[in-house]
Amino acid sequence: MSFPESPASPTPGRRHPPADAWRARSATIQRMVQVDARRVLLRALGLGLVFSLLLALLFYAYYRAEYRNGVALLAAGKVRVLHLASQALGQEMASIMSDLRYLSRHNELTDFLEVGTPAVTRRLAEEYAAFIRQKRNYDQLRFIDPHGRERIRVVNVDDGVRISPEAELRDMEDRYYLPELRKLREGEIYVSPMDLDTAREQPTKPVIRMGMLVTDRQGRPRGWVVISYRARILLEMIRNTAGAGNDIWLLNDAGYWLMGPDPADEWAFMYPDRLDHRFSLRQPEAWREMQRHEVGVHQTEGVDLMYLRVYPLVSPAAGADTRTIARPVSAERYHWLLVAVISPQSMAGANAQLIRRLLVIYGALALFAFAVAAALSRAAMRGRALSGALEKVLDSVPMLISYVDAEERYRFNNMAYFHAHGIPPDEIYGRTVREVLGEAAYQAVLPHIRRVLSGHRVDFEMRIDYAAVGPRDMVVAYVPDVAGNGEVRGFYAVVNDVTQIKDSERRDRQRLLELAHVSRLASVGEVTTEIAHQINQPLTAIAMYSAAALRTLGQAAEHSQVADWLEAINAQSRRASEVVRRLRRFVRKGEVQRQTVDLNELVGEVVALMDMEAKSRQVEIGTRLAQWLPPVLADRLLIEQVIYNLTRNGMEAVAGQAGARRVDIRTYAEGPWACVDVADTGPGVEADLGERIFESFTTLKADGLGVGLALSRSIVASHEGEIRYHNRPEGGAVFTFRLPAKAA
Repeated sequence: MSFPESPASPTPGRRHPPADAWRARSATIQRMVQVDARRVLLRALGLGLVFSLLLALLFYAYYRAEYRNGVALLAAGKVRVLHLASQALGQEMASIMSDLRYLSRHNELTDFLEVGTPAVTRRLAEEYAAFIRQKRNYDQLRFIDPHGRERIRVVNVDDGVRISPEAELRDMEDRYYLPELRKLREGEIYVSPMDLDTAREQPTKPVIRMGMLVTDRQGRPRGWVVISYRARILLEMIRNTAGAGNDIWLLNDAGYWLMGPDPADEWAFMYPDRLDHRFSLRQPEAWREMQRHEVGVHQTEGVDLMYLRVYPLVSPAAGADTRTIARPVSAERYHWLLVAVISPQSMAGANAQLIRRLLVIYGALALFAFAVAAALSRAAMRGRALSGALEKVLDSVPMLISYVDAEERYRFNNMAYFHAHGIPPDEIYGRTVREVLGEAAYQAVLPHIRRVLSGHRVDFEMRIDYAAVGPRDMVVAYVPDVAGNGEVRGFYAVVNDVTQIKDSERRDRQRLLELAHVSRLASVGEVTTEIAHQINQPLTAIAMYSAAALRTLGQAAEHSQVADWLEAINAQSRRASEVVRRLRRFVRKGEVQRQTVDLNELVGEVVALMDMEAKSRQVEIGTRLAQWLPPVLADRLLIEQVIYNLTRNGMEAVAGQAGARRVDIRTYAEGPWACVDVADTGPGVEADLGERIFESFTTLKADGLGVGLALSRSIVASHEGEIRYHNRPEGGAVFTFRLPAKAA
């Protein structure tokens, strides 16, 4: 995309657009048009009539399809209910058998079989009582010995769980299921038919009895654990699955209703006077078909009976390893029949509901048809008006805004392009980016164009030297236009000329650098005596050693010490050279250059530079440098200036005071930051100063200018860092600055 400047208003000497240039627009942008309100109304009436007729046809077709779908959905819903009920039955039966296996292997049961004392018997009974108290879906839990005698019976009553005393325990020889229990082998489970518990006070309570053989450690049969399951829970599961109504039945393998359309027909096999209340007798043809097929639909007298044979003992929920004997048939033959009823009344009710709903919807839509047509016409007119307003706004924005297709051809651009290139937007339309920008600028932005056309948003800054307008700093955003299928159709380009802002930033950085240089020169002036002393010491030593060497060479004495003196002269000269090198580097003036900087190294340089002054002021400078400190991307001289300013402020704060005179410098890492603390043992910062201490010309020193901390804050802020301070409880202040660590 292009980068020439795009001013908000024309300037003298610049080519201005002709008067009709604002009207010359791209063929793809609609201009605002005047619309006749009368024509809009007539068109709305015509569209409303057409819409109403089309709507009637659509609703009729929809009704026919929805009716057929409704019948199919009703049938599918019944099938789903049957399968859900089948799964629920299998899962519940599997849960019961799992509980029975647990009760047959109970630790207390093992103790009972081995000891059999009254205390052990009582403990086992209490464990069984706790079990059915927790489950609440079992009516009775018994242990029957091989002689058919109850040894333990726990009963679930309305007010809790009751353990039957020994006097109430009965002989079970007359029970129909005891012979079946005696047929069990180890690991097999007996499951009774679902019937009514006629042996208790509530003859209408449906139950399923399950029993399992119990053996001792030697494998000898010792009796059976028998549980009575409240089968009403299974029936409630089926009713809850089916929802409201009585259109789902449950039949046993003899064709009697366990759950049916009439309560008088349920459990008829338990009452001698109702044995003819039997589905297999009332609908023999349907019953014969259900005996031949495990699943299907039987149609009779306008009623569809959808049936599914359920084998709850061999369902996936029960597990393939289930071994049972049931009266005494195998688990593969133990079954019930689930029957769902679809009557004409249920279909008619659904159809009537559909008709009412469609009539209400059609009436509302038909009445609203004309309003919709009018709204569409008004929306079209408003859209054109908004399009025109948007074009004016885009033409007034002092930025270059355009749309470029996948072939790198302009399909829209605002009037800022006229100021930038002297070409009206309608003439730019269809040209390539290369043709408009020129080869040099095009090559500069080509990598970004390729990236945005690959589907990525691109934001970048670039300075390009244009032949017509000279170097310009541009901020560019390329936003891809991605279709629903992921294809990139083009991109939007927003280009802003920030040359003036960048020039101002460069001037600010240069002023900051110059101010830091002046501060360093001022600091050197303050420590001139110490610097002269640092250089004078090695020069005096050099003079002394050279005089001694000359005297020795002028005599006929031993010259062995001359070599040592020359080494001392060499060392002192290097010392003086290092002082001068360090001083020259500290006061040199240069451009802002960011590079990878080790803060530990800068701290060492500053401490070495200030060592002599610290000794003359009788101030001890201590360092505690982190063994690992992330590098930062910064200007070395400016950050060294910050460390120098903070250290010097600390030295001046403790100078002349009684007691400890110490400045400690610590470096450490804190998350994504590299940090430096400069702490002193001085009086601290006055509380009323607060953050004003970082403002220019704010100082506590009688002869200070108050620019050191202000300069330090400016330098740290220019490096995206932070600087702060706090007073220590034991006295003194701690100044901390931190810089973002360089990204890996």
